[in-house]
Amino acid sequence: MSLVSLPNLRDLIDNISRERNLPKHAVENALREALFKGYERFRRTQRLADGTHFEEDYFDNFDVELDIEDDDDQGFRVLATKTIVEEVESPDHQIALAEVLEVAPEAQVGDTVVLDVTPEQKDFGRMAAIQTKQVLAQKLRDQQRKLIQEEFQDLEGTILMGTVQRFERQSVIMTVNSGPGSLRSRQNC
Repeated sequence: MSLVSLPNLRDLIDNISRERNLPKHAVENALREALFKGYERFRRTQRLADGTHFEEDYFDNFDVELDIEDDDDQGFRVLATKTIVEEVESPDHQIALAEVLEVAPEAQVGDTVVLDVTPEQKDFGRMAAIQTKQVLAQKLRDQQRKLIQEEFQDLEGTILMGTVQRFERQSVIMTVNSGPGSLRSRQNC
């Protein structure tokens, strides 16, 4: 399997988790989704020239896997689940039985296989990288909003005292007194 190398990916996830006060799994999910959207952008620009039309569910059989366990080789790969068929009509969704039989003699028509379809790092492209960065930023903001809503959900209908600390873009940073003697510094997005 090929791997798009992202050195220090685990440290990056840890840092984002700490800075944004988010659980690591939430950061990993946001990163996975952002990389998936970047890959989707890569494929769309790649196939635009030949007039391929992508349906809404075209990329449903694709997934991104993060590899953060190995200290020396951290990164991600893109995987596609393909159905084994006699004759391929959609190369992104199907694979020929003859091709699979070379490596798995027990394969049958109708079975599915998971294949690594990760593009070369140099081919991923600037637009895909920009898309990935934008989606990651949005997903992280969404996760922060969700955590804040969950934290204050039980206080709905309760009158709280708060002090506006500062304004950041479309957000208000406040210190909220949510009970006797407890202060919470939170962002209201």
